[in-house]
Amino acid sequence: MMTKKNYLKSINNKSYKVINGFVILAVIIVAMQLFSFKNDLYNNLRGSIRGLRIAIFGTKYGFRHYTYAKAEILGRYLNRRYPGQKALIICQPGFHKNERTEKIIKFLAKGLGGKNRIVAEAIKIEPSMDIPGSEGKVLPLEEIMTATDFEKIVASHPCSSIIISLIGIPQDKEKLVFWNNKNKHFALFYSNLPGEAKNIKSGRIIAAVSFKPNIKFTDDPVPADPQKAFDTRYLLVTPENISEIKKNYPNLFK
Repeated sequence: MMTKKNYLKSINNKSYKVINGFVILAVIIVAMQLFSFKNDLYNNLRGSIRGLRIAIFGTKYGFRHYTYAKAEILGRYLNRRYPGQKALIICQPGFHKNERTEKIIKFLAKGLGGKNRIVAEAIKIEPSMDIPGSEGKVLPLEEIMTATDFEKIVASHPCSSIIISLIGIPQDKEKLVFWNNKNKHFALFYSNLPGEAKNIKSGRIIAAVSFKPNIKFTDDPVPADPQKAFDTRYLLVTPENISEIKKNYPNLFK
């Protein structure tokens, strides 16, 4: 026969077991929550690191590979239009130290038909005191380069009939002489369509690359085919198609 003392002891043991069970369950729940939080934190951190890596190093998912496809397709177009002709690529000073620029040149050469078809040279800026407010300031290249600087670099490469600018176009562009020469063919790797539409239509600029309007920048893998990668993000604007592009994308020219 169970005494009162033994009965109470039995009850207490059962209570401890129930409490211990709840404690263990609570620990398991907390551990699961912590694990889930850790996984979420890890995934978020991994995504952030991946995005940063893409932005910096330009993996196959990165913006840089679209730029290289852009270079190759522009090169292909120029090669089709002017087969066998050599190209001068006008670059920023110090471009040999810039891996991205070197790769753009490499893919332009690929599109044009090989390294022997191109020569790349940095523009040489002549000092000028005619820029108001420039005293003691380091101005952007596009604000200090002139038509004279372009004329000198083009004149130093008389065998290059294709001229590709990686640095845009000088502000005093109306003073350019070479782009009125029918034996010189000027292309812009980076373009400002509202400012260049007239010169593209007239044939002074025979090709200019622009972003498509309303494109979505993602980290999806870049298409393996350069043409497909190009078509995802860019438009190649020429004297022949500028009217149609302006009709289809009027906001590009505003």
